[in-house]
Parts: sequence; C-alpha cells; structure tokens
Amino acid sequence: QRPVLEDKYPQKILTLKDVKEGNADVKDLAAQLTIEEMAELCVGIERRTDNGTQVVANAEKAIKNESDVAISVSATASAKASEGSEVVLATTALKGTETTKSVFAYLEVAEKTDESTAAAFAESFNTKAANQLALTTKETTKKGMITLAAGDATATYAGFKILGDAAAKPAKAWTTADKMDISLVFSFDPVVATDGN
Repeated sequence: QRPVLEDKYPQKILTLKDVKEGNADVKDLAAQLTIEEMAELCVGIERRTDNGTQVVANAEKAIKNESDVAISVSATASAKASEGSEVVLATTALKGTETTKSVFAYLEVAEKTDESTAAAFAESFNTKAANQLALTTKETTKKGMITLAAGDATATYAGFKILGDAAAKPAKAWTTADKMDISLVFSFDPVVATDGN
C-alpha cells in the first residue's frame, strides 16, 4: 500500500537545501510535489505514452553561456546496447506492438530562462525539428541545434534531455541488465555578427 503524504509546511516551498540542512525530510519535500514533478523524478515504470510504450527520459541537464558572444550548439551522439543487454535500438518512434526489447531514444535541446527553471520540451520526436537528434548505433552530428545569446551580465541557458520510449510488453520481460550506453558530445561555435557591409 502506498503511503499518503501530507504537506506539513503549506506556507513554505521546500527545496533540497531544506532537506540537506535538516529543516525537513524527503517525505516533506515529496508531499509538495505535483504529479508532473513526481513523474519527472520517478522516470520509467509509471509513465506511458498514448500507445502504451514506456517513457524513456533522464533528468534535465543545462548548458550555460557566460561568454560575451552568442554560441551555436551542435551535438554528436550515438547509442548501443550495454554488454549483456538485450536492448534493440529502434530508428523511429515505437508503435506499441513491439515484441523485442525495443527502445527509441533521442536528444532534445531547448531554451530555458535560467538554470533552475525547467525547459519546455516537445511532446514527441519530429524528424524535421532542428533541436532534436535521434540516437542510433552510428555516430551522428547535428549542427546548430540551438543558439544561445551572448551572456553579457547574465548567463543564457539551454536544457537538454535524452527522451523517447521503450516497449511496454516485450516477449521476454525487461531485466536490470537491459541498459544502453550513450555517447554525447556537445560542440560550441561562436556566432559572428555581420554589420551588413
């Protein structure tokens, strides 16, 4: 039976800092999370797409530009089944009828206003999206996925995640050995402004 958490601090928004400093415990923090925030922390078994496949996602990470010039962000990525894994890397989004341990994964980069605010990611993969890159066994580079404005007095940010989906009911059940290794390298190129002359 799942415990029901009660918010003991309705007048205060708790953070991990409160937990670290001993002013609240993890249950108090969890009691304040929305369903969406809790799902973000507990990725995997309880999250499904519309066609029933499991959601693949990692916690959002950030890219920060503190330079005085705009930068164009490119990425080179690949993926493969880990040793001892039965993962089959799909090249397109899953249909929900897969019987193998199929996984479709992609990188997405999105603008964000600051380091602590979550970026807004698309609901699904779009082959035409400049800010998404499908992960395949072949190393692939996508140039200019996003441009971050010059940092000037304050930094500019982008968030990135690995997203996708996994077969919900393969013929052979998923095990803890079913993992994939992902290689991801970002490159940053200065965007040189032209004066129009």
